[in-house]
Amino acid sequence: MTRAAVYGSPAWRRWKHDHHWATDPLGEGNTALISALGGNAAVLGFYDARKNVTVSGSTVTQVDDVRGAVGFGPSLIGTGHAPAFDTVNLLASNPTGTEFLRTAASSIYDVSVPLTLVHIGSVPTTTSDFVTAVSNATNTQFNCIAKSSGGVIRNIRSGGGANLSVVAAGAALRCVISVTSGVAFACAVANAVVARNASSSLGAAGSNSLTVFGSGTGPSTNTGAAWRATLVIAGDLGLGTGTAYTTTMQAIAAYAAARHAAALA
Repeated sequence: MTRAAVYGSPAWRRWKHDHHWATDPLGEGNTALISALGGNAAVLGFYDARKNVTVSGSTVTQVDDVRGAVGFGPSLIGTGHAPAFDTVNLLASNPTGTEFLRTAASSIYDVSVPLTLVHIGSVPTTTSDFVTAVSNATNTQFNCIAKSSGGVIRNIRSGGGANLSVVAAGAALRCVISVTSGVAFACAVANAVVARNASSSLGAAGSNSLTVFGSGTGPSTNTGAAWRATLVIAGDLGLGTGTAYTTTMQAIAAYAAARHAAALA
């Protein structure tokens, strides 16, 4: 007969490690997603409203990479412009257009090499401003996600090129994948057809920041956005010149739906 270990005892902690933390030490499916995307080296930054979040009252002042504050993606900072935070549903938002989260500029967010930005959250219809972006301080080099003037979700790259998805902007949580590489500039939302431009979308070399609810120049005027997670991934997820979801893109969409209730239809 197996005897139950006392809660909190060394035996209990060993059992917890062997039966839970060993399989998902980052919790809520994050470990498996990192593995599916190629491991820590491929996932440059991973931020999740359920993990490593610093809350002050009803606002969020800092979000660390799910793997830790040191050695991975730089922390998203909200001090002085902290977004609202729903501590029950674990959602950050920008109700007034003054709130944003931003990392320090980092060379790991260099847009001169293939880079994929993933936004799990809503893209409201208030304005056509950015809801999330990897960019420099003047927005001359960037990979970002926004609403189009026609009311659909789009991505924009350095030089001003844009891809319009077939998915309408709105209050629903979505999984938006923005791919930039030497051969692929693409926007994928939910499980819809990949919208792509065959031209190179790479910018100039340099350090850039990741901003949620804005860009390098400041907060977004597209108020009412809800945020659950952001990933910045090295490479183009195997998309190349294709127009269909790759295996890694499918893994991201499945994760967004299962773990963040993102709409895939």
